[in-house]
Amino acid sequence: MSITLASWNVNSVRVRMPQIETWLESRPADLLALQETKTPDPLFPAVDFHARGFTSVYRGQAAYNGVAILAREPLDRVEDELDPAFPDRRFLSAQTGSGFHLVNIYAPNGESLESDKFRYKCAWYAALVERLRGLLRIHPKLALVGDFNLAPAGCDVYDPEAFEGSVLTDPRIRCYFAELEALGLVDAYRYQHPDQTAFSWWDYRRGAARRGEGLRIDLILLSEALLPRLRQSGIAEEIRSHPRPSDHAPVWVELDP
Repeated sequence: MSITLASWNVNSVRVRMPQIETWLESRPADLLALQETKTPDPLFPAVDFHARGFTSVYRGQAAYNGVAILAREPLDRVEDELDPAFPDRRFLSAQTGSGFHLVNIYAPNGESLESDKFRYKCAWYAALVERLRGLLRIHPKLALVGDFNLAPAGCDVYDPEAFEGSVLTDPRIRCYFAELEALGLVDAYRYQHPDQTAFSWWDYRRGAARRGEGLRIDLILLSEALLPRLRQSGIAEEIRSHPRPSDHAPVWVELDP
Protein backbone atom coordinates (compact mmCIF):
# COMPACT_ATOMS: atom_id res chain seq x y z
CA MET A 1 0.00 0.00 0.00
CA SER A 2 1.27 3.46 -0.89
CA ILE A 3 1.51 6.30 1.64
CA THR A 4 -0.34 9.55 0.92
CA LEU A 5 1.21 12.76 2.21
CA ALA A 6 -0.86 15.92 1.71
CA SER A 7 -0.45 19.59 2.54
CA TRP A 8 -3.18 22.21 2.71
CA ASN A 9 -3.45 25.85 3.72
CA VAL A 10 -6.98 25.69 5.09
CA ASN A 11 -7.33 29.37 6.07
CA SER A 12 -8.95 28.48 9.43
CA VAL A 13 -9.15 24.83 10.41
CA ARG A 14 -12.43 25.22 12.30
CA VAL A 15 -14.17 26.96 9.39
CA ARG A 16 -12.95 24.36 6.88
CA MET A 17 -13.65 21.19 8.87
CA PRO A 18 -16.53 20.13 6.56
CA GLN A 19 -14.24 20.46 3.54
CA ILE A 20 -11.39 18.65 5.26
CA GLU A 21 -13.66 15.76 6.22
CA THR A 22 -15.13 15.54 2.71
CA TRP A 23 -11.72 15.59 1.07
CA LEU A 24 -10.32 12.94 3.40
CA GLU A 25 -13.21 10.68 2.41
CA SER A 26 -12.34 11.05 -1.28
CA ARG A 27 -8.56 10.80 -0.78
CA PRO A 28 -7.64 9.12 2.51
CA ALA A 29 -4.33 10.56 3.71
CA ASP A 30 -1.78 8.96 5.97
CA LEU A 31 -0.18 12.31 6.74
CA LEU A 32 -1.79 15.73 6.39
CA ALA A 33 0.04 18.98 7.05
CA LEU A 34 -2.15 22.04 7.61
CA GLN A 35 -1.20 25.71 7.46
CA GLU A 36 -2.91 28.92 8.50
CA THR A 37 -5.03 27.09 11.05
CA LYS A 38 -5.82 30.41 12.78
CA THR A 39 -6.70 28.59 15.99
CA PRO A 40 -5.14 28.74 19.47
CA ASP A 41 -4.06 25.33 20.73
CA PRO A 42 -6.91 24.82 23.26
CA LEU A 43 -9.45 25.19 20.43
CA PHE A 44 -7.75 22.97 17.85
CA PRO A 45 -10.18 20.18 16.81
CA ALA A 46 -7.85 17.35 17.83
CA VAL A 47 -10.79 15.26 19.08
CA ASP A 48 -12.47 15.39 15.67
CA PHE A 49 -9.28 14.28 13.94
CA HIS A 50 -8.72 11.56 16.54
CA ALA A 51 -12.18 10.20 15.70
CA ARG A 52 -10.93 9.84 12.13
CA GLY A 53 -7.86 7.92 13.25
CA PHE A 54 -5.32 10.75 13.36
CA THR A 55 -2.73 11.65 15.91
CA SER A 56 -2.24 15.42 15.75
CA VAL A 57 0.42 17.90 16.78
CA TYR A 58 -0.28 21.58 16.35
CA ARG A 59 1.02 25.01 17.18
CA GLY A 60 -1.41 27.86 16.66
CA GLN A 61 -2.58 31.30 17.59
CA ALA A 62 -5.85 33.18 17.25
CA ALA A 63 -6.64 34.75 13.86
CA TYR A 64 -3.19 34.32 12.30
CA ASN A 65 -0.66 31.69 11.26
CA GLY A 66 -0.77 28.20 12.80
CA VAL A 67 0.54 24.83 11.60
CA ALA A 68 -0.45 21.24 12.32
CA ILE A 69 0.54 17.70 11.37
CA LEU A 70 -1.98 14.86 11.37
CA ALA A 71 -0.76 11.27 11.14
CA ARG A 72 -2.18 7.76 11.20
CA GLU A 73 0.84 6.64 13.25
CA PRO A 74 2.52 8.27 16.26
CA LEU A 75 4.82 11.21 15.62
CA ASP A 76 8.19 11.57 17.29
CA ARG A 77 10.87 14.26 17.77
CA VAL A 78 8.40 17.11 17.40
CA GLU A 79 9.97 20.58 17.11
CA ASP A 80 8.07 23.82 16.71
CA GLU A 81 10.67 26.58 16.56
CA LEU A 82 12.47 27.57 13.39
CA ASP A 83 14.82 29.89 15.25
CA PRO A 84 14.51 31.94 18.46
CA ALA A 85 14.34 35.08 16.32
CA PHE A 86 11.09 33.85 14.72
CA PRO A 87 8.58 32.95 17.44
CA ASP A 88 5.46 33.03 15.24
CA ARG A 89 3.64 29.78 14.60
CA ARG A 90 4.95 28.96 11.13
CA PHE A 91 7.18 25.90 11.60
CA LEU A 92 6.54 22.36 12.79
CA SER A 93 8.58 19.21 12.23
CA ALA A 94 8.31 15.60 13.32
CA GLN A 95 9.64 12.15 12.62
CA THR A 96 6.87 10.09 11.03
CA GLY A 97 6.08 6.42 11.36
CA SER A 98 6.42 6.21 7.57
CA GLY A 99 10.21 6.38 7.65
CA PHE A 100 10.93 10.04 6.97
CA HIS A 101 11.11 13.40 8.71
CA LEU A 102 8.34 15.88 7.89
CA VAL A 103 8.75 19.65 8.02
CA ASN A 104 5.62 21.76 7.68
CA ILE A 105 5.94 25.51 7.00
CA TYR A 106 3.75 28.54 6.51
CA ALA A 107 6.15 31.08 5.05
CA PRO A 108 5.55 34.81 5.55
CA ASN A 109 3.87 36.65 2.69
CA GLY A 110 6.00 39.78 2.78
CA GLU A 111 3.31 42.36 1.97
CA SER A 112 5.43 44.62 -0.30
CA LEU A 113 9.03 44.70 -1.46
CA GLU A 114 9.73 47.94 0.41
CA SER A 115 8.26 46.81 3.72
CA ASP A 116 9.78 45.49 6.92
CA LYS A 117 7.60 42.44 6.39
CA PHE A 118 9.48 41.57 3.21
CA ARG A 119 12.83 41.94 5.00
CA TYR A 120 11.40 39.66 7.68
CA LYS A 121 10.41 37.16 4.98
CA CYS A 122 13.94 37.12 3.56
CA ALA A 123 15.44 36.63 7.04
CA TRP A 124 12.91 33.88 7.75
CA TYR A 125 13.85 32.05 4.56
CA ALA A 126 17.56 32.39 5.33
CA ALA A 127 16.90 30.77 8.71
CA LEU A 128 14.85 28.02 7.05
CA VAL A 129 17.69 27.16 4.65
CA GLU A 130 20.12 26.82 7.56
CA ARG A 131 17.65 24.77 9.58
CA LEU A 132 17.07 22.40 6.67
CA ARG A 133 20.80 22.09 6.13
CA GLY A 134 21.13 20.80 9.68
CA LEU A 135 18.05 18.59 9.59
CA LEU A 136 19.15 16.86 6.40
CA ARG A 137 22.40 15.81 8.06
CA ILE A 138 20.34 14.04 10.74
CA HIS A 139 17.36 13.00 8.59
CA PRO A 140 18.44 12.35 4.99
CA LYS A 141 14.93 11.12 4.20
CA LEU A 142 12.95 14.33 4.59
CA ALA A 143 9.87 16.05 3.15
CA LEU A 144 9.44 19.82 3.30
CA VAL A 145 5.82 20.84 2.71
CA GLY A 146 3.54 23.81 3.11
CA ASP A 147 2.52 27.22 1.86
CA PHE A 148 5.82 28.67 0.64
CA ASN A 149 4.33 32.02 -0.37
CA LEU A 150 6.51 31.95 -3.46
CA ALA A 151 5.98 30.76 -7.02
CA PRO A 152 9.17 28.95 -8.08
CA ALA A 153 9.04 29.86 -11.78
CA GLY A 154 7.08 31.73 -14.43
CA CYS A 155 5.07 28.62 -15.29
CA ASP A 156 3.69 28.67 -11.74
CA VAL A 157 1.99 32.04 -12.28
CA TYR A 158 -1.01 32.61 -14.55
CA ASP A 159 0.41 35.94 -15.75
CA PRO A 160 4.17 36.24 -15.09
CA GLU A 161 4.33 39.83 -16.36
CA ALA A 162 1.56 40.96 -14.04
CA PHE A 163 3.39 39.45 -11.06
CA GLU A 164 6.81 40.80 -11.92
CA GLY A 165 8.12 42.56 -8.83
CA SER A 166 5.75 40.67 -6.52
CA VAL A 167 6.72 39.40 -3.07
CA LEU A 168 5.80 35.94 -4.42
CA THR A 169 8.13 36.06 -7.43
CA ASP A 170 10.93 38.45 -6.48
CA PRO A 171 14.38 37.09 -7.43
CA ARG A 172 15.59 37.39 -3.84
CA ILE A 173 12.89 34.99 -2.65
CA ARG A 174 13.41 32.63 -5.56
CA CYS A 175 17.10 32.54 -4.66
CA TYR A 176 16.17 31.05 -1.30
CA PHE A 177 14.12 28.42 -3.10
CA ALA A 178 17.16 27.68 -5.27
CA GLU A 179 19.19 27.26 -2.07
CA LEU A 180 16.70 24.68 -0.84
CA GLU A 181 17.06 22.86 -4.15
CA ALA A 182 20.84 23.03 -3.79
CA LEU A 183 20.45 21.13 -0.51
CA GLY A 184 18.99 18.27 -2.57
CA LEU A 185 15.29 19.02 -2.10
CA VAL A 186 13.17 18.33 -5.19
CA ASP A 187 9.79 19.87 -6.07
CA ALA A 188 7.77 16.65 -6.40
CA TYR A 189 5.00 18.04 -8.60
CA ARG A 190 7.34 19.77 -11.04
CA TYR A 191 9.60 16.70 -11.10
CA GLN A 192 6.71 14.59 -12.37
CA HIS A 193 4.93 17.28 -14.41
CA PRO A 194 7.70 19.43 -15.93
CA ASP A 195 5.48 21.16 -18.50
CA GLN A 196 2.07 21.22 -16.84
CA THR A 197 0.41 24.44 -15.73
CA ALA A 198 -1.48 23.98 -12.49
CA PHE A 199 -2.23 26.18 -9.52
CA SER A 200 -2.87 25.76 -5.81
CA TRP A 201 -3.99 29.29 -4.83
CA TRP A 202 -6.56 31.68 -6.28
CA ASP A 203 -7.44 35.15 -5.04
CA TYR A 204 -10.93 35.26 -3.54
CA ARG A 205 -11.56 38.46 -5.48
CA ARG A 206 -12.69 38.81 -9.10
CA GLY A 207 -13.65 35.15 -9.46
CA ALA A 208 -10.00 34.22 -9.95
CA ALA A 209 -10.58 30.46 -9.57
CA ARG A 210 -13.36 30.49 -12.17
CA ARG A 211 -11.10 32.44 -14.55
CA GLY A 212 -8.13 30.15 -14.00
CA GLU A 213 -6.03 32.97 -12.53
CA GLY A 214 -3.96 31.18 -9.93
CA LEU A 215 -0.49 30.58 -8.57
CA ARG A 216 1.33 27.43 -7.49
CA ILE A 217 2.71 28.38 -4.09
CA ASP A 218 1.83 25.24 -2.08
CA LEU A 219 4.60 22.70 -2.53
CA ILE A 220 5.96 19.34 -1.45
CA LEU A 221 9.74 19.01 -1.65
CA LEU A 222 11.38 15.63 -1.19
CA SER A 223 15.00 14.98 -0.35
CA GLU A 224 17.07 13.01 -2.83
CA ALA A 225 17.07 10.07 -0.44
CA LEU A 226 13.25 10.07 -0.30
CA LEU A 227 12.61 10.86 -3.97
CA PRO A 228 12.90 7.21 -5.18
CA ARG A 229 9.73 6.47 -3.18
CA LEU A 230 7.69 9.02 -5.15
CA ARG A 231 4.84 7.36 -7.05
CA GLN A 232 2.33 10.12 -7.89
CA SER A 233 1.73 13.79 -7.16
CA GLY A 234 -1.15 16.17 -7.72
CA ILE A 235 -3.18 19.22 -6.77
CA ALA A 236 -6.83 18.84 -5.72
CA GLU A 237 -8.07 21.91 -7.59
CA GLU A 238 -11.67 20.66 -7.45
CA ILE A 239 -11.85 21.62 -3.78
CA ARG A 240 -12.27 25.27 -4.80
CA SER A 241 -15.78 24.47 -6.05
CA HIS A 242 -16.95 23.47 -2.56
CA PRO A 243 -19.01 25.83 -0.41
CA ARG A 244 -16.96 28.36 1.59
CA PRO A 245 -13.62 27.12 0.24
CA SER A 246 -10.16 28.04 1.35
CA ASP A 247 -8.27 30.10 -1.22
CA HIS A 248 -5.78 27.20 -1.39
CA ALA A 249 -6.18 23.64 -2.64
CA PRO A 250 -4.51 20.56 -1.14
CA VAL A 251 -1.33 19.29 -2.75
CA TRP A 252 -0.40 15.64 -2.34
CA VAL A 253 2.05 12.89 -3.15
CA GLU A 254 1.85 9.12 -3.00
CA LEU A 255 4.99 7.39 -1.78
CA ASP A 256 6.02 3.76 -1.82
CA PRO A 257 6.07 2.32 1.70
